[in-house]
Amino acid sequence: MQQVAGIHDTCLSIFERAKRENVTTAEIADKIALERLENVRNEKARLALAS
Repeated sequence: MQQVAGIHDTCLSIFERAKRENVTTAEIADKIALERLENVRNEKARLALAS
C-alpha cells in the first residue's frame, strides 16, 4: 500500500520537473529511469571496489 501512496508524489515530481526543465513528462520519466540505472551501476562498482 505504501508504494501505491508514493505514485502521487512521483507523478507530482515528474510534472514539476518537466515544467522546470521545459520538457515533456515522458522525457523526464526516461531521465529518471536512466538516473536510477546509473545509481545502481555506481553502487555496484563501489561495492566491487570495496571488496
